[in-house]
Amino acid sequence: MEFSPEMKRLLKIFGLSTIALVLVLSFFNQKEKSESDPSQITDASRLFFKNIRSSYYDVENREDANYTLYRLDKRLKDSTVTTIQAAIVMDWLKDKAYIFIEPQGKLATIDTIKVRYQSTEGQVSCEWSAGPKEVHLDFVQKIYPALKSDYPLEILLESEWRPFLTEEKQREALRLTFFDYFRLTEQYQLND
Repeated sequence: MEFSPEMKRLLKIFGLSTIALVLVLSFFNQKEKSESDPSQITDASRLFFKNIRSSYYDVENREDANYTLYRLDKRLKDSTVTTIQAAIVMDWLKDKAYIFIEPQGKLATIDTIKVRYQSTEGQVSCEWSAGPKEVHLDFVQKIYPALKSDYPLEILLESEWRPFLTEEKQREALRLTFFDYFRLTEQYQLND
């Protein structure tokens, strides 16, 4: 079957306009990040994390709950050591990511964890207790500057302030996880 020159011209125009429309719409496909919801992730940040950063994490898929847990593979894996670990939790259906603190060792039995450090602006106190995702995020936002700046941390344990997160491996694992979470959720002001 042979097409007339007018029909070939129409097919070219239709084909090229279809391709152009698909390209134009693909630029506007990204979801807007909500200022009121810090857990919202964009397509670009999700793709960056999935393609570049996720290879540094141990991945646990929870299909029953529609989320995926990411724990840094270079973290301290001895669960008897008194420390905290962090996990990035991604809800792919809702395009959201959360950060969760996972106490280990003696901290696993404590209801409220109190941490402090001395910064150039003064003493900063952080408190964590098992609760909603906002409690985890608030704790992470307060402790992250200490990890970035190498301020010594102390924890209230058995009614006494003791050095906390003194090993470089522990600090770096938390710092990297927090950094990746802030990049994923585009909270760049915390990562200067």
